[in-house]
Amino acid sequence: MNKFSRYPKSAQIAIIVGAACVLFGVWRLFGVAFGYGWWNALQRMVGTVFSYLWPIALICAGLYLVWAAKSGRLKGVTNIDWRKPFGRSVTDKRIAGVCGGVAQFLGIDSTIVRVLVVILLVISPAFTVLAYIVAAIFIPRL
Repeated sequence: MNKFSRYPKSAQIAIIVGAACVLFGVWRLFGVAFGYGWWNALQRMVGTVFSYLWPIALICAGLYLVWAAKSGRLKGVTNIDWRKPFGRSVTDKRIAGVCGGVAQFLGIDSTIVRVLVVILLVISPAFTVLAYIVAAIFIPRL
């Protein structure tokens, strides 16, 4: 099976739209079979979990940034060369190379960027996923 990035853009868009259709269909099927009370209960449960997680995520982000600054992992941020190209990384990537590209541009360890993205994912999942997808589509590869 090919990696997702090896498919042409038209096939990638078709895969994303197809997966969205499947997810929406499953959601509607659950609504028809069980009513929509399960959805309200799930929303309340997720809301409660996130109301505890986002302050914890902010604390973790702060502690991680303090640690990174004290250990010298943020030294590259002060020496950013704004003329160098900005793009997704081809070598340092987990999903699409967005975090690796940001880290290369800033001159810092990519783990710092990835941890911050995970923390943002806990704080605001929809925004973070949308921003990552938009970045993966529009930021060119280096």
